[in-house]
Amino acid sequence: MKNLYALVFISILVLSCSSDNGNDDNIIGKWQIIERYESGVSVDIGCGEYFYNEFNSNHNFVGGYIDFDSTPIDCKENANFTSEKWSKKSDNLYEIYNSLNEVRLRAYFEGENLVIEFVELPYRLVHKKL
Repeated sequence: MKNLYALVFISILVLSCSSDNGNDDNIIGKWQIIERYESGVSVDIGCGEYFYNEFNSNHNFVGGYIDFDSTPIDCKENANFTSEKWSKKSDNLYEIYNSLNEVRLRAYFEGENLVIEFVELPYRLVHKKL
């Protein structure tokens, strides 16, 4: 009987520690803007320092406040967070879709940083993981 309990315990332990949970993609998590470029020129990140972008394991892409209380009022008034979908296209290419299922953004890694580029605008946002 002790062997049966030991076998069940070990089986549960092995299954719960398995790393193959489908959520091992590096993009999953919260990201904060650290650099912003328009037409290749570095510009101020503005209110971007108060917000995060989050890639969820269920392929939702959302945004939010890093710390609502410390966010300036003018940044709160202009914030518009929507939920979109993302998908992995290759080892280092992701696409973010709007509600019409059109590609709105493309994302890829440069070292540890995540770069998000707008498809139809000359904007490039560099993020660090929170």
